Amino acid sequence: GTARSADRTIRSNYTQIFGPTPVNMTRTEQQITRYGVSDEFAKQLYGRSVENVITREQAFLYGQPVDDTTNKMRSTGGLNYWISSNIDTTTTLTLASLESLMQTCYNNGGVPDLLMANPTSMATLNAISDTSRVRTVIDDPRRGRVPVTSVFHEFGETQLVRNRWVHKETAFVVKKDNVQRRVIQPLVVEALAKTGDSDSVMIVCEEGLQVKGESHMGKWSTLTGY
Repeated sequence: GTARSADRTIRSNYTQIFGPTPVNMTRTEQQITRYGVSDEFAKQLYGRSVENVITREQAFLYGQPVDDTTNKMRSTGGLNYWISSNIDTTTTLTLASLESLMQTCYNNGGVPDLLMANPTSMATLNAISDTSRVRTVIDDPRRGRVPVTSVFHEFGETQLVRNRWVHKETAFVVKKDNVQRRVIQPLVVEALAKTGDSDSVMIVCEEGLQVKGESHMGKWSTLTGY
């Protein structure tokens, strides 16, 4: 027969430098005793590291891919940017809207296994009393017996993932294996030159988000929340 081939759309994302965030403290400040804190410098460093993690998570959700060579700035594109094919515009996250979006993803060749949303958007869907479709199961009992809520429907099981950084007007159904962090430089702590009587360090990392098969996943864009 005649040879056949299909062109592929090549897409790319950028890595983003998170930081550098400076942390400095004088030796006098480090010697002051504070209740419940044995090492104030380590506590401040830990706090800035948590802020870095939060910034990365928000970027992976709502970041816009930008390569600004003039201002020497790059930002990575997040889930909300890359998932553009299957968009549900209903205002309430219900089982009917979930099944409708899952049907669309299924017709395109995918079956998402995670639903990620803000807890305020799950009030209707999370009807624990409706055991025919919502069940609380124990996920991996060797690691603390963590209760997990799952929704059972026509296309199988979808695990509900609550994320405080997801805006209440959006929610995502994703295939876990299709979304990955691409780490160029893990989070590191670099010592800086001493100035006077202060100890100074900076924390920095560089990562990007890789999203494959966006047509196999979907999102809600106009949820009203509660």
